[in-house]
Amino acid sequence: HVEVAFRHAAELLQHALEPADQQARDDCTREAAQSADHGDDRDHGVAERVARVLEPGDRYLDFVVITHPQLDHFGGFSELLAHYRVGAFLVNGRTDAAAEEEWQALLSEIERQRIPLITVGAGDAVRYGDARMAILSPDGAWLHSGELNDTSVVLRVETPAWRALLTGDIGA
Repeated sequence: HVEVAFRHAAELLQHALEPADQQARDDCTREAAQSADHGDDRDHGVAERVARVLEPGDRYLDFVVITHPQLDHFGGFSELLAHYRVGAFLVNGRTDAAAEEEWQALLSEIERQRIPLITVGAGDAVRYGDARMAILSPDGAWLHSGELNDTSVVLRVETPAWRALLTGDIGA
């Protein structure tokens, strides 16, 4: 059983990709619109929203992917770490965050909790049971782009039941 929760502060798409969870997806879509209306990149309340897609009492996330170090893609993870244990964080390897103070605070908390911080790039892959996650980008050239959005971790997720392409904020 693979469950995926997507989190993006400006347009929260947190859903479990399970037909029975339509109400949770509807709630998160409504909250996404409210979050976008308020323009809050820090995404307060992320732990509460994650709790909606996990089994009651489940306080462990196998891994979290931060597509790139912009606040609207990592804001809220410090709060998440206060409520959940995380097996690993996957990042693109860029160290120049748009919100440097918040980025360094998150990295410090990850280190304090001794959570592995794994840099991924094109050609890497993660397997979890029957699921496979292929990292398509960034490669060496894209990682050094002057546009931080273009350094996003791009994932192709495949399970026996579905496939998804997750593109972060890469340009067209």
